Amino acid sequence: MPRLSLAGLLLGIAVVQGQVPRNFLQNILGTKSVDEQPMLSSVAPRFGFNVASRAVKPAGPAEGGVISLEIDGNPVKLQLRYERQQGIDLYRIRHAPDSPLRGEQVRVSWSFSQGYNESITVDAGALQGQPLFLPNSKVPDNHFTNWGTLFYHREANIAVGTQLEGAEPSRHARRGHSRFGRTSSLQLMTTTGHPEMEIVFFAYRPKDERFWWAEWYQLRQESDPNIPANFFPVLSAVDMSWQPGERQTVVIAPGAAEAGRRLELVLIDDIGGTVMSRVPFEYEVPVTRLTVEVGEWPSSLYRAIIVAAGTDVDASVVNQDEKLINVFVRPRRPRGDMLFVVPTDMWWAYATNGSHDYHGWRTGYDGSVGYSPTVMSSRRRRLNHFYYSLYDRYNDIKHFRHIDDL
Repeated sequence: MPRLSLAGLLLGIAVVQGQVPRNFLQNILGTKSVDEQPMLSSVAPRFGFNVASRAVKPAGPAEGGVISLEIDGNPVKLQLRYERQQGIDLYRIRHAPDSPLRGEQVRVSWSFSQGYNESITVDAGALQGQPLFLPNSKVPDNHFTNWGTLFYHREANIAVGTQLEGAEPSRHARRGHSRFGRTSSLQLMTTTGHPEMEIVFFAYRPKDERFWWAEWYQLRQESDPNIPANFFPVLSAVDMSWQPGERQTVVIAPGAAEAGRRLELVLIDDIGGTVMSRVPFEYEVPVTRLTVEVGEWPSSLYRAIIVAAGTDVDASVVNQDEKLINVFVRPRRPRGDMLFVVPTDMWWAYATNGSHDYHGWRTGYDGSVGYSPTVMSSRRRRLNHFYYSLYDRYNDIKHFRHIDDL
């Protein structure tokens, strides 16, 4: 038997490790460039798709844009169809018309490279964000990681995910992270046999890195009952502390059908009860960016709302069922005998809508840092299940009003 030199052994290891992982869709559809189809590119995550613990493979060439799939030794038959909607690649898997509706276990096993470390999903009507791993390689609680979760590779600017329709999802996803292999793993489970079962793999290159997740929900808004009518618009102030003379930015993610609608961003001094500014604009999809010229406004808490162009606004009325965000205006230079330091982190976390939330997983005990955007909270329909509007708590508002009275 020929002896293998150390150099040859190392070369063999390097070749094996240098191979590009191929996922289930690449095995069937081949590879593409990242701009052509991100899910079929070299930066796509690796994942397998198994039924009854067996690999799924094509049963023949595509016919009419549909690829028939078969499982070795199992009568269940599936079909794969590809389409692109609004720049999002969709790979749909359903039962074939002649397939028996047997109940067989489905397992999707994801393996994400270290570049994928952001995820967002709709849970209890609120948008939750979780990293796949923390700086110490600890895996965060996975309460919000299951079918329907989006995963984002920020450097490559690619969002991917999988959606389950018409079938029961697994109760808990299995998730892990290897600091040695620098990969995050996730297993999603369901069963075949449901006549309306559809599994959709999707991928796209977001147009906006701040609201990278918005395009997927805009696409699904008309067909997904889990996305309520008041999901959009999502409001977010880029900076929460403003000063007279500055140019500040407010970002809005509207519903997809609202493109071109004429509106106004209204800024209200909540302490003085006065409308300070109205900024006209038209909705742009996927996100709208507004520039606000901060005038010589008094130091105060400000409320920003969106109204149809020309709508009369009563500044004294706070409607907690409408979308709003809050910002603070600080003076140009310190003056007076009293300093009040606003706890803006809490306002980010508990804002009625938009901004950044540090409550979801920036808890301190796990050494993590990051954010998840909050989507909605209202007094009568609190779809966001643990964020409380500070208009309900009244702590800082009362402080501001007391200082103003003094």
